[in-house]
Amino acid sequence: MDREYLKDVHPEVIMLEPEGLDVAILGLIDDDDKPRLLYSMKGLIAALQTINEGWGYEEALEWYDFNIRSAYVGPNTPVYLELEWGD
Repeated sequence: MDREYLKDVHPEVIMLEPEGLDVAILGLIDDDDKPRLLYSMKGLIAALQTINEGWGYEEALEWYDFNIRSAYVGPNTPVYLELEWGD
């Protein structure tokens, strides 16, 4: 999804920073008239590894868990889709 389009059409949507994480956006969901972005967990971890040269999967997963997944930033907090879990 285009960042500028989202800012224009849904200014209340919370987008993750930096912009390099936009590759993990899957879509937009409507949660009781509160638009929320849907991100791919797998895509975010891959993007974190790309943005932070030298990070392996474990470093990116730890950063994602602590800094992204556990963050609540209001009613428009993004949602994260995890298709696979466990080992």
